Amino acid sequence: GFLYEKSSLMVSSDPGLGKSIIMTCAFAQMSAGLPVFNSLMVPRPMKCYQIPFERGLQEVTERLKHMSEVIPINYSNYFINENFIGMNVTDSKHADFIIKVIRQDCPNPDCIGLDPIYASIAGGLSTDEKASLFCRFSTRLQHEFGCSVWMNHHTIKPQLNRDGNISTRPDPFYGSQWLKA
Repeated sequence: GFLYEKSSLMVSSDPGLGKSIIMTCAFAQMSAGLPVFNSLMVPRPMKCYQIPFERGLQEVTERLKHMSEVIPINYSNYFINENFIGMNVTDSKHADFIIKVIRQDCPNPDCIGLDPIYASIAGGLSTDEKASLFCRFSTRLQHEFGCSVWMNHHTIKPQLNRDGNISTRPDPFYGSQWLKA
């Protein structure tokens, strides 16, 4: 009931609350066919392909090192590629390259994780055009690989008001309302 076959999932929250850790933990458990978060059933070991668009391989492997103490991670089913940092998935040449490399690394992934999505798009997600192009990339991943796509997304970073207090917004979602929908 969390991530369905051939579907999309967007996890969105303030920066630094653990979206990347949740993805890494879920992928580690899925790679071994274990219940995600010890409660969500996984029908078989899954091939997971994680793309850290921002922080890279070192952070993910540090987290996996700690997780491997309690999760028997199947590293033959877990792929991490940091070589797409700085790429723009809304550029067709970059999107084609990413898909080509995924196909070489892992021809049949069950789930591809994009983390965070704002770092995969030059110029941000505030326009409907950029959001639409990003969604096309995500849909293309699903279509070409027959997989699910997990996307981590940041909300707008908190800002201080004139009094020096954190200003709350009625809707802190970052990006086009089209993307949110």
